[in-house]
Amino acid sequence: TEESTLTNIKLNQTSNNPNDFNSVLTFNHKVDYDIFTLPHPDRIVIDLKDCRTAVKSNQINLGLCPVSKIRIGIQNGYDLRLVYDLPQHIK
Repeated sequence: TEESTLTNIKLNQTSNNPNDFNSVLTFNHKVDYDIFTLPHPDRIVIDLKDCRTAVKSNQINLGLCPVSKIRIGIQNGYDLRLVYDLPQHIK
């Protein structure tokens, strides 16, 4: 399979509730992924298999979404991990 590249991350508030948001990830090829949450502090984690990034953490516009920061790192030498830090618990 070809290595995928993450080319954009966009966060959108989806309602008047400040905790409702979606995240749109754009890639140059199809990518396999896993999504899970971690507590204390609350985080959303997205692991992207065999993927690299063209996006830098400081280039992501968080807007009004309930995400305090998005961290980007390499996992297992060839997978990409995105960690969405949440300032409070959201459902």
